[in-house]
Amino acid sequence: MAIFLSRPLLRRNGAMQFSQNTITSKANHEGRKHLITPHLIHATFEAPLALDIKKEYNGLVKTVANIGNKYRTIQKVPGINGSTSVSNIIAYQIGWGKRVIEWYNVGLENKMPIMPGDGFTKWDYAGIGFYFYEAYKYDCANEQDLEFFKTAKRILEIVEKEYQTG
Repeated sequence: MAIFLSRPLLRRNGAMQFSQNTITSKANHEGRKHLITPHLIHATFEAPLALDIKKEYNGLVKTVANIGNKYRTIQKVPGINGSTSVSNIIAYQIGWGKRVIEWYNVGLENKMPIMPGDGFTKWDYAGIGFYFYEAYKYDCANEQDLEFFKTAKRILEIVEKEYQTG
């Protein structure tokens, strides 16, 4: 079983780069896999918003890190439309993160993004949420966590770039 850990941010020629290390978890004395908090962001940032995003992202990742696949999908977490699951909460974060990245990229082309996107023409938050739950659902928690990491990493790159360049 491979677990991905982020390595500290590297700066080369002013450009931010993230890298990942792959390690294999070791079995503990009871023969079970020892879980390691995966996908934390260790990069340093100057932008106050990036610092807040990093703190909240890492906090959520640490909170759910040792919840197994079986329990991540149980609908026991209170939500706006009834109970939801840990997996759905992560999927929701991925979905909105990808929307922000898409809107940013379209804006760079001096175009107006279609909001909210993904075929939605109105702000149907419940419908969008259920769409995200299906679109970013994975069979393996590690796959979903990696997608969340990639999304958060890209948002942090954007925030830091905009802070540096104005």
